[in-house]
Amino acid sequence: MKYLVCVIALVIASSTSAQWKQAAGPYGGQITSLATFAGDVFAGTPAGVYRSTDSGATWTSSMAAVGTIPITSITVLDTAVFATKANGVYRSTDKGRSWRQIGTGLSNASDITVIATLGRQLFISDGFYGGVYRSTNRGVNWSPVTTLPVDTTIYCFSSIGTTFFAGSEWGLFRSADSGSTWTLLTDAPLGSVYALAVQGASIFAAAQDGIYRSSDSGASWEPESSGLEGMSVQTLFSTGSALYSSAYSGLYFTTNSGQSWSGPNATLGSLTVTAMTAVGTSIIAGTRSAGIFLSSDAGFTWTGSNTGLSISSVSGFAVLGPRLFANCVNSDLFVTEDSGATWTDVSSAMPSNYNNSLQAIAANPDDGSVFAASLYGEILVSPDSGVTWINPTTSYSSTTISALYEQNGLLFAGTGAGIFVSSDDGSTWVDESSGLLAIDLVVTSFATSGNTMYCSSATGLVYSSNDSGMTWNNISPPSGAAYNNYFSEVAGTDGVLFLGTESNGILISTNDGATWKTGALASNAIYGLLTIGPDIFAATDAGVYVSQDLGRTWNTANDGLTDGTSVEALAIQGTTLYAGTGGSGVWSRPLSEMVDLSGVSRLADHTVIDGNYPNPFTRETTIPFSLSTAGHATVTIYDVLGHEVAAVANGNFSSGSHQAVWDGTHTPAGTYQCVIVTPDGTRTLALERVN
Repeated sequence: MKYLVCVIALVIASSTSAQWKQAAGPYGGQITSLATFAGDVFAGTPAGVYRSTDSGATWTSSMAAVGTIPITSITVLDTAVFATKANGVYRSTDKGRSWRQIGTGLSNASDITVIATLGRQLFISDGFYGGVYRSTNRGVNWSPVTTLPVDTTIYCFSSIGTTFFAGSEWGLFRSADSGSTWTLLTDAPLGSVYALAVQGASIFAAAQDGIYRSSDSGASWEPESSGLEGMSVQTLFSTGSALYSSAYSGLYFTTNSGQSWSGPNATLGSLTVTAMTAVGTSIIAGTRSAGIFLSSDAGFTWTGSNTGLSISSVSGFAVLGPRLFANCVNSDLFVTEDSGATWTDVSSAMPSNYNNSLQAIAANPDDGSVFAASLYGEILVSPDSGVTWINPTTSYSSTTISALYEQNGLLFAGTGAGIFVSSDDGSTWVDESSGLLAIDLVVTSFATSGNTMYCSSATGLVYSSNDSGMTWNNISPPSGAAYNNYFSEVAGTDGVLFLGTESNGILISTNDGATWKTGALASNAIYGLLTIGPDIFAATDAGVYVSQDLGRTWNTANDGLTDGTSVEALAIQGTTLYAGTGGSGVWSRPLSEMVDLSGVSRLADHTVIDGNYPNPFTRETTIPFSLSTAGHATVTIYDVLGHEVAAVANGNFSSGSHQAVWDGTHTPAGTYQCVIVTPDGTRTLALERVN
């Protein structure tokens, strides 16, 4: 009986340790708002509220219990912190440890963008309806402010004493009765007002043509834009002694009440600052794409302060041997060579017009090239894994690019004008849209199953090609309520074709598109599909699902992921599955915890479970190996005569999966033997290097 109890305990321990683990980055992402309370700093992000108890040095998620909630704005009233999402309000009375959704009277609100504290009241701007709501009892009940035009958009609130202000696309509104009634200041030469800040007895307004100041509660205004001519200012923040403004070209500041402005700040470069706050002697700036920055010298110098703030939204991966590239939405392109322990921004060498605009990435495992496509239809190529980038395109009609796909040395670009193919790493391109309908040229994804290629389009059609993408055949599902949907992803394996939709789950065809049926996950948005032999993984708005029977049944694979995490990209490297999330960075999990890998040799993205990849190879190849228990392992390369060429691994390793990389650049083309020795035995692989 004692032995039985021991066995059960071991099984439970093994089960509970099998789950996803969050990688250490990429850090950063979009900061929508900042607020301070009792020495703590709160940051609103697309992944919820983050809290710092050390003046912004480190951050922890403050809303894990309620899942990933995109936060639009934060404010503080008395001892409570308030955070808004698009159609609701959350309140925490214990410094962010727990949150509760509150508020009656907001049933019509669907696009809450701003929450502000004026006096002892709370005000909300609903961007969709152009309305304003007010609460006089700490957010419990809300009522609309009816004296504001219902079709204007309110961007900001502020107050001086008992005089309240609301900046809008129509101009500036003022209330002299604590927000009960509002008047448009028709004599103010402001136009649209995007931001407000108070310094002493003056209020500053960032308007459509500059910054203005009023010292008489808004009765008259004077321009204060020297040094900001032509700038579109979106953010204003006052520390009392200094005033800061953020335009799309960077951060500016003034110490003489706006008479002259200096900037942009060199450290922040051209980053757009979306929110600012101060705690102690530190100033904290949140950016549109790069997370948090901290200054301890009144804003002259800034340092990134994103430890723990893994809120990057990852839209795509590319695998190149031991390197995993992650494309972050509204951010940059990052690469890791140590399974996510550290990340390097490799987009800093790109032209400035690529900043925050990358739409798709791909890699060619045969020659080590990496490709990146921008929002504006430009393609960059890196021949050295992201160190340098060039734009080699000489014959490509620029248009929006939605997908990049590498297959057998060919690079496919899914664009707003059809399919373009390059056989020389992006230098020249050929339009290969033959067979695509003229009204259906916005191609969003590619996949390969056997000798057949597939692509899907933004208008809901699917095509197949049996001649390496030269001609395409329409195999779309029939029109109808169950099928009339945007097809986000396409994948195929073992003669089965899968289509992911934006809201109706997955469609399945077993006869190359002749007939279709709805699959499982019918209520989910599908962002990515990835196949491994007969198994298929789905990235959805509710995490990761896996099917081990060609889509007949599906199971969740979310152990360790925060509830409600939206997974938007998947990639396999060696024996590890990586998930890019919509706001929580990158997560990883061993494939063996989710599917049976016995007998599986080749994966969809050129990765090989039981051999090196790529093989044949031109520059370098990755050699996976695993240990059932910790111990010593060696990976050695020999030529055909048995002479040792390279020792690529020699040391003690933990139990689990590992990989070694052999750089064969300086060895002749030919066949080599790789001998892997572990405590579990010896394996021999045949490696083929080609020029």
